[in-house]
Amino acid sequence: MDMYQAFYEDPRKFYEAMEDFLGEGAEALMRLTIAWLIQNGYLKAVNLEPDDFMKLLKEGGETAKIMIRSSFKGKSEGGGTGR
Repeated sequence: MDMYQAFYEDPRKFYEAMEDFLGEGAEALMRLTIAWLIQNGYLKAVNLEPDDFMKLLKEGGETAKIMIRSSFKGKSEGGGTGR
């Protein structure tokens, strides 16, 4: 399983694996990644801010998984800047 599939299937488990590997640095890395994704048009910032995203990652569960998945823009929504 690649990291994208792992994140998609269980975002909380993915984050916990990052914490096991990076310790406290996992949260900082995720916050930077989330901010970059918003800035570059891959996440709907109106839908989910970095603090909200982190809360969902840590809480886990089906509702969190659905909210995280729905925050990503599809190609038809202009996801990404093409860089």
